Amino acid sequence: MNKYRWPLATDPFTLWDRLKICWFLLDKRNMLTMGPKVAEFEEKMSKFSGSYALAVSSGSAANFLIFELWKQKHPDKFDNALVICPAVSWVSSITPALHCGYNIQFCDINLNDFCFDYTKLEQILEDNKNKHLIIWPTALIGNVPDFIRLRELAKKYRAELFCDCAENTFSNFDGKSILNATSLSTTSCYWSHEIVSVEFGFVFFKDYDDYIQGKLLRNHGLIRSLEPNNKLRVKIEKQNPTIDREFLFAVKGTNLRSTDIHAVWGLCDFKRIDKYKKHRKDIYKYYYD
Repeated sequence: MNKYRWPLATDPFTLWDRLKICWFLLDKRNMLTMGPKVAEFEEKMSKFSGSYALAVSSGSAANFLIFELWKQKHPDKFDNALVICPAVSWVSSITPALHCGYNIQFCDINLNDFCFDYTKLEQILEDNKNKHLIIWPTALIGNVPDFIRLRELAKKYRAELFCDCAENTFSNFDGKSILNATSLSTTSCYWSHEIVSVEFGFVFFKDYDDYIQGKLLRNHGLIRSLEPNNKLRVKIEKQNPTIDREFLFAVKGTNLRSTDIHAVWGLCDFKRIDKYKKHRKDIYKYYYD
């Protein structure tokens, strides 16, 4: 008989948080779909990560977006692309690549950071060096992958390097947020993750043009998603003068948008980041000792 009964996840929200949500819902001036609260949450996560943060409906949606984005950006390379994944990961990390039509190959892991066995990873890269390679690590249970080694391998084999950080949103690498360690990364704000917004996710972009393409992909592909003076928007509107600008599509997008309701939950929890960081470090030190 177990002496302790520990739940898998607990509710992080206080009574005051819940009252804020009630007040938000009662105020008919507030948007319930994607609106200013999502934009506020994006701005905070951009500053926190040092990257362009794009809010989506879930961590799975974030993973889908980066693979669909790369596919649309590189149609000439897609048929010969290979995504290399760690053998220990999450279904929501792997299936988005499969849904987008990629071939994948699993690689064994090491028992230090629970990411790739880097020697075996290099052998896979060597065996497939004639392909367009995407290295897709998962930052499992608060561990930071060996990005120094991963960057070396990505450079050597001209591979893309992305990262799923759903289980490690808070760590740093080389003095910066782990969310800034790769050209594209994702996290989740699902129940029990490090920042909770009930249902929510983020994609983090180092490149501004990729961020713009990601925003279009998230918002049905609609040009009106961009600022009125955005160069791409202005260019496409000039090329299509007979089409209503409210219904002018630039890319093959879909609806991966989040909502202001969920953003309000996330903004409540965001205030506790420093507390959560300390708590996790204290637990880890206790366990390690």
